[in-house]
Amino acid sequence: MSKNRNAVKRIVHVSLLITLAVIIRNFSYSFYIGGVLTTRISFSGIFTRMAAILFGPVYGGLASGIQDVIGYLLKPEGPFLPWLTLTAIAGGVVAGFLWRLTDKTDYSKAGRYYLLFFACIGFIGGINQLVLSQWSESKWGQLLKGMGNNKDLASMGLIIFACIGIALYLLNMLLRRISARWQLNGYFFRVLFVVGISGLLLTTLNTWILQITFPELGQIDFMVFWIPRVIKEAFVVIVQSYIISFLLSIYNRYFKSEPVLSR
Repeated sequence: MSKNRNAVKRIVHVSLLITLAVIIRNFSYSFYIGGVLTTRISFSGIFTRMAAILFGPVYGGLASGIQDVIGYLLKPEGPFLPWLTLTAIAGGVVAGFLWRLTDKTDYSKAGRYYLLFFACIGFIGGINQLVLSQWSESKWGQLLKGMGNNKDLASMGLIIFACIGIALYLLNMLLRRISARWQLNGYFFRVLFVVGISGLLLTTLNTWILQITFPELGQIDFMVFWIPRVIKEAFVVIVQSYIISFLLSIYNRYFKSEPVLSR
């Protein structure tokens, strides 16, 4: 009876997370190249990744796949590509496995590496901005200009991304000073790793699929097409990770009867 009750509870929770993901997906912002959808900025992954973290890779994959199909039916954008649904399922499964594999990982020193990472990102963005303004005809400048309108993502975009990452870390430190109950260090770096790796895998696979499916995209150099997509994904990942960490802290406080976060 207890197992059946837990199974029903999980299905109800996952169904709720899928519903929230579908609703959020309808407020996504899409980027097009030649009339082809190339990138979607959406925070629906907050809830599909929560399904993977809370209930494991199987539920994570199902939540991601169902959200992708229902989201397309409610808001179709271009042709339906089943391969993208499969990569969405793979992303949920990978996130669930990574969460379990990192259960014993020590994140006590992760804050230093986190700040170092974003400092490097901001430095690279600053260098790219300097190259575009002073040495635009150099090889590196030509590569950046080859990204078209996305060149700003590789310069000011990276600087803004670094500022957001550092600001969120400082906000977490402030919250910890106000009340230890609301600090996110217990989850944030682990969530960031899980969401970041699965997001990078998903973006890379989808870039490859889009270039194979649409000839106009296949004419673009892979790195020129991939880099802006990764930068956009990085913006989404950092915000998603922070929100997921906050929601997990709430979940763990009010659903202690099912300590899923300790798995």
